[in-house]
Amino acid sequence: MRLELLLIMFMIGFFCYNFVFFSYLNEILVVKNNNTNIIFKLSLLNALISSLIKINITEVIAISYLFLMFLYLWEVIKFYDENILVKIVFGLMTPLHLIAGMFIVSGITGMLLNKSLRYVINNMHMLLMAVIIVCTILSIFIMILSKIINIKYLQIFATKVRRLKMFIVLELIVISELLVSALIYETDVNVYALSASLVFEGICAIAMFYIGIFLIVGFEIVEDYQCKAQEKLLENMYQHMVIGKTECTLEVDCHTGRLINVIIEGKVKNDLIDTYYRKFIDNIIDNTAHPDDRELLINNLKIYYIMDYINSGINNYEFEYRQKNDDNTYHWNRGYVIAEKDEINTRAIVTICNIQEEKDLEFKATIDALTGLYNRGTVEELITRELQKNCNGLFIVIDIDNFKQINDTFGYNKGDVVLREVAQKINCIFRKEDIVGRIGGDEFVVFLKIGNNLDISKKAEHICNLIYETYYEGFKQVTISASIGIAQTKDGTSFEEIYKLADEALYESKKRGKNTFTIER
Repeated sequence: MRLELLLIMFMIGFFCYNFVFFSYLNEILVVKNNNTNIIFKLSLLNALISSLIKINITEVIAISYLFLMFLYLWEVIKFYDENILVKIVFGLMTPLHLIAGMFIVSGITGMLLNKSLRYVINNMHMLLMAVIIVCTILSIFIMILSKIINIKYLQIFATKVRRLKMFIVLELIVISELLVSALIYETDVNVYALSASLVFEGICAIAMFYIGIFLIVGFEIVEDYQCKAQEKLLENMYQHMVIGKTECTLEVDCHTGRLINVIIEGKVKNDLIDTYYRKFIDNIIDNTAHPDDRELLINNLKIYYIMDYINSGINNYEFEYRQKNDDNTYHWNRGYVIAEKDEINTRAIVTICNIQEEKDLEFKATIDALTGLYNRGTVEELITRELQKNCNGLFIVIDIDNFKQINDTFGYNKGDVVLREVAQKINCIFRKEDIVGRIGGDEFVVFLKIGNNLDISKKAEHICNLIYETYYEGFKQVTISASIGIAQTKDGTSFEEIYKLADEALYESKKRGKNTFTIER
């Protein structure tokens, strides 16, 4: 290969190495006066100076290395603003790597060609090729280093003054030893051991440099690694806990509309990954969701709705819906959506959990176990809400006449049967939106929202006729009936007040002979 071409390749390689090094340095140190072009200028300057040194190489190569050391040291101190100790550390970094790299490459070249080190270093073709190889390897090495060692660890340097001083001494000792060893290049004897020792010395020099760095920031790296390992363990535990409690977990790329990850009943569904999220959701909405809940699912699961939530500042929300079982019954699910948006992409995670057991517990807490109607606490809460709305309605109290005789004559089991029958009769008389409950042994209440065509007297008579019944067992018989008290709500009426009025009307019905009703005027 022609010398001119090699020289051009040398300058390009040396420029690239310097550009990579100073770019890396810019992430660690602050450039004085915010000089944005300093990386290009220093890289070009060093490439030109180095080419001149190689062309006019002195008889003693150690002098060339010494010149490069002072050049880099001066540049870092002159153009970067940081603790002087930190600048010395990084100023000596490049010459140390270059000298050690040349030791390794020239030593290997001498062993492969079976030539003396003086022959290798004085042959311009071989010298330029060696430098090109060193610059290429070091450029790649620094790029890898920037990915492996977080910048924050190197920025810790400034806080470790005592360790920095010790490290600078170590650097100077290593460089001095390399400069002395460079005198081996002056021997014109082809001894394999000399080349091998040069390679070994170059490797040891670089190893000592990074051992020194580790001694400065190694404890922080190890501690950080342990913290990350602990965080990862906790994250995995949390993920297993969450996934184990969900029927379905979806990870969605909101820009492409494709599924990134799909876990159903704890198993990853690889056949669904990279398919369209819309198709998966449409199948749920059209085929398994309760008809009354389909609009709700569309408003919470479609991607354009998720994006609307994010744009309005809401990045997580939840909702509940009913899903069909294989036997055409329904169970309750809770959906939870969390989304994150960055400059490039938006991703959402959708989890769906079966909450039927939770709903069953809620239901049991609100329902009277014997009759299936609302219990006292629920009745009071629901009616109070209606009263707070100033809802115009009627409060009805129904007491079963002679119920105690049912228990005394036929036993408590029969009494329970009678209560269930009465509850069913009362419940079938009223509308779905009316509030019907049992508040005590044989006492029932109804909150009836007044309609335009409601005839409350006729409704009360219907209740009395429906509940009136005689029960037989052998020669024993007991007839039950209903005494009813009715009160109309007024603005600002509380549950206690309206209950008291209806109870007074009920007492009046009892006084009048039972099996009748009284409306509180």
